Amino acid sequence: MEPVSESFIMGIDEAGRGPVLGPLVYACCACQAGRLQELEATGVRDSKKLSAQCRERIFQTLGENADWIYSRTRILSPEMLSATMLGRKRVNLNETSYAATISLVKDALSSGMFIEGLFVDTVGEPDAYQMRLKRIFPKIPRIVVQSEAESRFAVVAAASIIAKVTRDKALRTWTFPEEANDPQLRFSREYGSGYPADPLTQRWLRKHLDPIFGFPSIVRFSWSTCSRILEKECVQVDWPEEDSTSGALLPFIMRRKNHSPGPCGCAFLEAAHVRRLVVDEPPPLPVPTPKLVPAKRPTRRRPDCAKRSRVERKSVSKPSSRRDQKRA
Repeated sequence: MEPVSESFIMGIDEAGRGPVLGPLVYACCACQAGRLQELEATGVRDSKKLSAQCRERIFQTLGENADWIYSRTRILSPEMLSATMLGRKRVNLNETSYAATISLVKDALSSGMFIEGLFVDTVGEPDAYQMRLKRIFPKIPRIVVQSEAESRFAVVAAASIIAKVTRDKALRTWTFPEEANDPQLRFSREYGSGYPADPLTQRWLRKHLDPIFGFPSIVRFSWSTCSRILEKECVQVDWPEEDSTSGALLPFIMRRKNHSPGPCGCAFLEAAHVRRLVVDEPPPLPVPTPKLVPAKRPTRRRPDCAKRSRVERKSVSKPSSRRDQKRA
């Protein structure tokens, strides 16, 4: 939608925070402050209390009113979640959620929108989250962070529907890069809801587990459900780690370093006793000293004025004899 001068009310919610499969989707929905009743009339409610057909219908209605309803999404892939939670510099899921929320608000403000009120479903402690948003966005008059905000505010309920429909579509149309590399490999799309407690999801995980490489890219390796399956059913690997009693892959990745890396700058190389090789450079060749040639002493030349004064002195010199003196 084109930015307008009217103020907006914005709500933010997510879908897919708990599942072990698929992306985490954050969505925002904002409508003009004077048209909140029209938004409520579309039937927006908590997405978990609506059927899939009802969510699709409301999602389509929101898209048809893009002249006064603004919406955006942030899709966080399973690979991204695993990389941030298992990387050298770990980022927990709450921090990732905060970053997604902040980016959605910044995008709306950069488009010229004036946000009169911001309502966010909480992640972690509501008061601390609310104070954090107020420090970042001091120009937004009202910011409210509450648990179950999708059941209290229509804009948050609309955001939850947008996030849920976007995630469900991503799961239905998921493209496995592993299938592109191996034409004979085919993964089943019947993975249930994706939550760890779903029996269909657990059955899918065990069916598509590779004993060496683990799970396909749709799986979040950082979830405890995956770590337990990897430790029990995958091939144990002996990693070059000193005083290690476990050969599991995940503990090696997730272990904390108790000492700073040595000259190699890498804990793995230090554990493997790899040292930096330093080659002594040959001494530099002597630089020949240039021969000093004495400079010629410049000939001193008298100026023309000195010559003229000498000639003048001859012409006015004293007489050499007495006769000449008498004549003078």
